[in-house]
Amino acid sequence: MNRKSFVFVLLAVLMASIVQAEYVYKIVPYNTGVGLPVSDQAYTFDNVTYRNSTYMTFDGLNDNITITNAAALNFTNKGSLSVLAWGLFTPYKLASDYIIVGRGKTNDQEFHLALSRTNMSNFTIYNTAGTRYLQAASTAKAVRSGWYHYAGVYNGTGIYAYLNGARGAGSTAASGNRETEGGAAIRIGGKEVITTGQRPFNGSIDEVKIYNRSMDAWEVKTIMNESVHGKNLGLRIPILTYQRINAQFRKNNYTVSNANFSAQMAYLAANGFTAISYEDYYLWTQGLYRMPEKPVIISFDSGYAGVYVNASPVMSLYGFTGTVSIVSTFAGVYPPTGATYMTYANLNALEAQGWELASGGQNSTALTSLPNAASRALAFSKSKNYIIGNTSITPLLFVYMLDKHNTTIDAECATYYTMCTGVTKDRLDPAFTYYSSDITGGLNRVAIYNDTTLENFKRYVNPDYGLVLEYNLDEANLTTAHSTGLLSNAGTVNGAVWTSSGSNRTLLPGYDWTVTGPTLIAYNPNLEYNWMRIGYHAKTGSEYANEAATLTAEGLSKVIIGIASILTILGLAVLGGLFATKKIDMNVLIVGGLALVGALLMAVVGVIFMMGVTG
Repeated sequence: MNRKSFVFVLLAVLMASIVQAEYVYKIVPYNTGVGLPVSDQAYTFDNVTYRNSTYMTFDGLNDNITITNAAALNFTNKGSLSVLAWGLFTPYKLASDYIIVGRGKTNDQEFHLALSRTNMSNFTIYNTAGTRYLQAASTAKAVRSGWYHYAGVYNGTGIYAYLNGARGAGSTAASGNRETEGGAAIRIGGKEVITTGQRPFNGSIDEVKIYNRSMDAWEVKTIMNESVHGKNLGLRIPILTYQRINAQFRKNNYTVSNANFSAQMAYLAANGFTAISYEDYYLWTQGLYRMPEKPVIISFDSGYAGVYVNASPVMSLYGFTGTVSIVSTFAGVYPPTGATYMTYANLNALEAQGWELASGGQNSTALTSLPNAASRALAFSKSKNYIIGNTSITPLLFVYMLDKHNTTIDAECATYYTMCTGVTKDRLDPAFTYYSSDITGGLNRVAIYNDTTLENFKRYVNPDYGLVLEYNLDEANLTTAHSTGLLSNAGTVNGAVWTSSGSNRTLLPGYDWTVTGPTLIAYNPNLEYNWMRIGYHAKTGSEYANEAATLTAEGLSKVIIGIASILTILGLAVLGGLFATKKIDMNVLIVGGLALVGALLMAVVGVIFMMGVTG
């Protein structure tokens, strides 16, 4: 490298070290496209973070979040209603009821969810006289400091209150006529007018949800457990389990009619669900799959022919694929029950369409009925090899016949298959699969029967069903609380303080977000947040030109000072060498002296240049 090249490289390195990107920051909704202004001619997204466990703290005096009143909010005084929220408070000999969420003003009291003076969850709906139309309290009490889940449910005739998922006795003894005026604003942390024996909430509130329907007890408990303040289960993965799909009902409860199945698939498609496979789920838990916002696994046990004939054409209409568990010795035959099973030609056709094939065992014998580990090992291996020999895949999933298994069988199964399942929960108390579920025995499924109503189906698959207002309170530092429910009515923050017990987490490009042109797209719904802080270059052309000129001047001044530093070091090194050798070499002495003089002059010029730029 010649001297000229060395100088240019040195200048380039120095300039690169001093020119730093400047970012504009803003808080934006999670899972939406964030676009840069058209005027930005150069852009780079960076510094994307979120803060977990963010909520609002209220002073118990006049802090609140007020949701602007609108006619669309009058669902809260007509028909069924469910109100859910988390509250953080120190319960001890309260003198008043502390309002968590309420709607009421003079001559127009409508409802409130509160922590009562007896440390119970309290849900009250008012009559036209401003007194109680219906009221319920939880049986459980808040007996220690910490987060508690409060819920109130009105189903049109009865009212119930919950604390941490436990429901109280409820009441159906209505008094007077329900208030339906709808003139008051909804408030978080209080009401417009607080009545005798009540006061605004003194503590923290998070995850406020208001539904235009009544919720079953299992729904309240499930939503509580999915929260970061509950068991932090996170994103719900409904695994819907069918057996036979036929033109009409049969006495067998496991046969779902074509009409019911079509209505269920239409609901999934209309509400943005994406059908995934068990393999997709497994890869997600390994960090190798990006989970869609609304996933669902559609599975079919035993491989009945109706799945191929009746179910798959309906699912194809919506781009859905499913998972079929195959009882290997039944494929293509007619057992004594008279049922018709898919042939391997049918199964291969489904696999070519993207369906997933799983093992359902060799026959209808439950593994718990087999005498020993050797016989079970034979069942695992034979059913797997049968599928390998007749299709182009190696099954990753084993579905237990009749849902019969135990921890010993789960461990044995794991030596042959990646996942083992068969846990079909009671439809009156369904359970779901989550990121943390045990893949060798704990992948919960929901059985769909011939008498499963579309209403119950919606409740199984969609925790947002009927969710009109939802305030997750994750914005961190805005003056507005945004609703992510069906209605987008925002709330104005009045005095309440954003609080967080979490820490910033950097969202990773390529996994948590990506860029398409000037738009940032966020994903990864497993994370418990709804807002993120993004930083990006956002300069107009003239601003970039001015900034470039400024940065160039600053850079040159710093380069000059840098060269002066190098000359200083060089001069000192030369003079130091002379001192060490105790020999006077006039040529070397001159070089060292000139280096120091040059360093001094360069430093002066650099400082003057810098003062001119910054001044």
